Amino acid sequence: IPVSELEKALNYRNIKSYEAVAVQGKGVFDTLKGVAKDVIKKTKG
Repeated sequence: IPVSELEKALNYRNIKSYEAVAVQGKGVFDTLKGVAKDVIKKTKG
């Protein structure tokens, strides 16, 4: 299933998403970095 199709079907609130393939390790570290940055931004206000 193309990512764009998944986004349309599942991300109806239009929240930032990350493309990753955990079993292959693709995009996993980028996902972690992105989420960590967002958490830090939110806690700093």
